Amino acid sequence: MAATDPITTITHELGIDEADIARRKSFLEFTEADVALLKQLHALLEASGSIDEFTRVFYDHLLAYPEMRALIPDEATLERLKKSQSAYFNGLTVGDYGDEYVRQRLHVGAVHQRVGLDPSGESGFHVTFSCGIASFPETPTVADFGSRADEALYEAKHAGRNRVVLK
Repeated sequence: MAATDPITTITHELGIDEADIARRKSFLEFTEADVALLKQLHALLEASGSIDEFTRVFYDHLLAYPEMRALIPDEATLERLKKSQSAYFNGLTVGDYGDEYVRQRLHVGAVHQRVGLDPSGESGFHVTFSCGIASFPETPTVADFGSRADEALYEAKHAGRNRVVLK
């Protein structure tokens, strides 16, 4: 019998298949209209180079914390992680949210677990999420879009942890 990769094992254990993915999308009211908007956003992000900029800012923030810096032993690892983060973020807006998308997200979760990133906070590492979202396509240019998203993000951060602000 052929060996099964760990992500396939996880998907089977969790009962994740095409029907389950469709059910989850339906529950979240995630439609083809949402996919179309994300694809438009993706084109804007790619044209402006914002994905790589997001990754740079993200890692600058992470590396300000000694417990995060300790997980990244050298510059080569940092560059590899930045590449992976850019690909991950790119995948959030590319428009394909089927089996491969789910497998990639499960892979990221498995890697985080393996290196000791525990979002529950029991390991001393606490995950919080604040987000600024700009309206799209109402925002006419990439610069306007970025400015509105930044403004919303700073408003969310000043309001406290685990906040989402829509502009």
